[in-house]
Amino acid sequence: MAAGRNIQDNIGLVLNLTATRAKGYAVPMGVPYVQETTVAGAERAELEEGGLAAVLSQAPLTLRREDGTAYAFPIDPIINVSSKNIIVRRYVAKGALKGSVKESFSQDDYEITVSGILMGDTAEELNGMVAALRELCEAQETLGVECDMLVDGYGITKVVVESYQFPHTKGLENQNYTLKLYSDSSVNILEEV
Repeated sequence: MAAGRNIQDNIGLVLNLTATRAKGYAVPMGVPYVQETTVAGAERAELEEGGLAAVLSQAPLTLRREDGTAYAFPIDPIINVSSKNIIVRRYVAKGALKGSVKESFSQDDYEITVSGILMGDTAEELNGMVAALRELCEAQETLGVECDMLVDGYGITKVVVESYQFPHTKGLENQNYTLKLYSDSSVNILEEV
């Protein structure tokens, strides 16, 4: 039993050191890392019961430019997907009708928030990673999506970048980021008659 406990202590030490590197500050060694077993789907059920419409997940993500250049996020980012319905309402002034008449429905774009952390072994390596991600965000073009959750779950194969942030992050080799993306669909506006 002592050997099993020793392995668990070593795992806790390694995870504490990883947290120290990722967050830029030391986790007190008196607070051991405890791994909790979770039931698949329980987290999603709690979000739905709490009234949140967005789905939050961590998944591998690669964005591909039109010239074929791909950017694979080095650490799987947290992906938040949300959308809404667009409803055209008309108000009738005659009769005893209360409320509005709903004329048409359509679905808005999916709004995707991608957030995570970039970690390099040196400040120079981190600066190169930030420059590559910034260049992708400033490409002003539609980006292809390679992510099972987005492609299979939502049918999102293309996105555009609306905004991006690189907030202050502790540690010289760490940089947090947040990207706001919108789904994009190919639409042929001009049709032959």
